[in-house]
Amino acid sequence: MNKIIDYFVPSQDPILGIKAANVVKKLDSRNWQSKALICQQQKANHYIYLSLATNARERKRYYCVNTYDIDQGAIRSRELFQTTDEALAFANPHTPDI
Repeated sequence: MNKIIDYFVPSQDPILGIKAANVVKKLDSRNWQSKALICQQQKANHYIYLSLATNARERKRYYCVNTYDIDQGAIRSRELFQTTDEALAFANPHTPDI
């Protein structure tokens, strides 16, 4: 059986425009709802941000780590997590150490 996941559009979603004011070096529990990361992975520029997602049938809520390929103009991947801590841990290792 297929699962239907509803993804919500946060304020930092690239369809609303990628803005320098929304970019941070690290996502945390205070900024994940409005900020994003930009990093380079395998010669591609990625915009990584979190959003909420739900499965209404199962009544489950998820935190989704979205990876948007800036060069291609498309979502590269979406990973679902049960908690914000799991989602943040997944998103932040993708950032280079500065």
